[in-house]
Amino acid sequence: MSRTSIPLLSILATALLLPPAGMFEAPASQAADAFGPASQPDPGTDAVDCFEQGLLCERRHDYDGAIAQFTRAIELSPNDPCFRLERGLAYRRQGKRAQAEADFARALAAFTAAIEREPGNVAARTSRATAYEQMGRYREAAADYTSAIELDPNNARHYLGRGRARQISGQSDLAIADYSKGIELDPKDLAGYKARAMAYLVRSDRDRAIADLTTVIEREPTASTYNNRGFAYYCKGDNVRALADFTRAIELDPRDDNSYIKRALVYEQLGKLVLALADCDKAIEVDPASVDGYRIRAGLTARDGQLDKAIADATKAIALRPDDAFIYQERGVYHDRKGDEDRAIADFSKAIELKPKHVGFYGSRGQAYARKGDLVRSAADYGKAIELDPKNEAWHRCRAIVFIYQKAYDRAWADVKACQQLGGTVDAAYLEALRKASGRSE
Repeated sequence: MSRTSIPLLSILATALLLPPAGMFEAPASQAADAFGPASQPDPGTDAVDCFEQGLLCERRHDYDGAIAQFTRAIELSPNDPCFRLERGLAYRRQGKRAQAEADFARALAAFTAAIEREPGNVAARTSRATAYEQMGRYREAAADYTSAIELDPNNARHYLGRGRARQISGQSDLAIADYSKGIELDPKDLAGYKARAMAYLVRSDRDRAIADLTTVIEREPTASTYNNRGFAYYCKGDNVRALADFTRAIELDPRDDNSYIKRALVYEQLGKLVLALADCDKAIEVDPASVDGYRIRAGLTARDGQLDKAIADATKAIALRPDDAFIYQERGVYHDRKGDEDRAIADFSKAIELKPKHVGFYGSRGQAYARKGDLVRSAADYGKAIELDPKNEAWHRCRAIVFIYQKAYDRAWADVKACQQLGGTVDAAYLEALRKASGRSE
C-alpha cells in the first residue's frame, strides 16, 4: 500500500472559500440602536472611546489590547451587549473559546430581550443574527435575517447577512441569490460582489468569481481583493495571472501573511520550491502565529523528503490551533511516511476524536494499522470508512487487500465484487494471489 500524501491546496481550501468573518456584521452604532436611547451610552462617554480604541487594536491584530479596551467599555456601560459581542470576537480570534462563548451568550440574551420588548426592532434582529453566526448557529442567524428582510425589505445588508449564513450552512445557491439581491438593491456596495465571488468559487464557477472580483478591483483595488482573485485564478489553473495578483497583493500590503502563503502554492505548482519555501518563511516572519504558514511549509518540506522539518512545523501549527483535526491528520501522514506507524496512528486517532465523521481519517489510520501488521484494526477502520462513504470503491479495495493478508478469502471476494460494482478495480497481482489462495476464479 502506498503512503498517503496531502495535496497542498486541500490545506487551505475550506477557510479560503468562506466570506471573511465580520463582512456583514451590523455596525456598532446599528447594534446600539437595538436598545433605544435609554440604554445607549452617550457618544462622548469614555465607554464609546474605549470601544473605538478596541476596534483600532483589532485592526492591528492586537487582541490583548482590544480585549482590555472592550473590558473597560463593559465596566463603564455594562448594559450594552455590543461591547460584549465585540469582546467575544476578540477572544475567539485568540482561541479563547470559553470566554468568547460566554460573551456571545450574554449578548444573545440581551438582543433576545430587546426583540421580545419590541418585535419590530430590526437592529436587534440583525444584531442577534450576528451573535448567532459567531456561535455557529447559522440557520437561526438566517431566520433572524429573514425577519429583518420582512420588516425592512429594501436593505441590501440584510440579504448579504442571510447569504453569508446560508453559505456557511452549505446552501451556496440560496446564498448567491441573496448576494445578487443585495447587489441589485445597492450596486455601489462592494461587499455583495466580494461575497458572491466566494460563493461562486465554492461551486467551482471560477469565471463568474473572477468577473465579480474584477468589478471590485476596478472600483477598489485592495490587497485582499487581488488576493482573492489570485486564488480564483489559481483554482482555475491560471498560475501566471494568479502569481501576478498575489504579487500585487503583497505590494499593497506586505504585512499580510495570507498572500505569501497563497503565492507559495503557485510557486509550488510551477516547480519553484525554493521560492515557495521563501514565501512561507516570510509569512511566518510577518505573523509568527501563521498556522497556515507552518502547514504549507510542512507540506513543502515533506514533499522534498525533509520529514523531520515537516513534523516540527506541523507540531507548531497544532500548538497554535490544537482543535484542528486536519493538522493532526497531516502530521500523521508525515509520521507514516517516515515509517513511524505508532505516532501516525496516534495523530489519526486524535483527528478522529475531533471529527469522528470524517471518512478520510479512518482510511489513513487503516493504512497505518495495515503497515504495522494490525490487520484486525485495519479492517475495522476500512469498515467504518465504508459505513460513512459506502459508494467509494477505494475503501472496498483496501479492505479486500487486508482480507487477503488475513486469509479471509470469502470476505476479500465480497469486497472485490463491491469494488468492481462501484466502477473500481483491484490490482491484478492481488487478484491473482486471491485466486490461487482461495481456489476460486471470482
